[in-house]
Amino acid sequence: MSVTVINKSNCNLFIELKMAQRVEEDGTISKDTEAVPLMKKILQECFKFDQPKGLLNARSKKKVNITFKPTLRFNFDINLVCVAREKLAKELPPNATKT
Repeated sequence: MSVTVINKSNCNLFIELKMAQRVEEDGTISKDTEAVPLMKKILQECFKFDQPKGLLNARSKKKVNITFKPTLRFNFDINLVCVAREKLAKELPPNATKT
């Protein structure tokens, strides 16, 4: 399967795609279960992106292919999350917020 990530803004963005078991209404990834570390590992093993992170230029789009190859029998109810920042994470000051 593939998805298209579109940057409609006037600035270049560093994006990172990941799968998450549950996303709250405010867009944050839920951290309220004890199984989160195990679920995170399972999702990383089962879902592969051909371009999980990178630069997306202003007013452009990028096609990203996602491969799902389960390693165990499981009911998957997950969300694709795209984290976008104006700068690379290592360039952000410690008190910066994600945009």
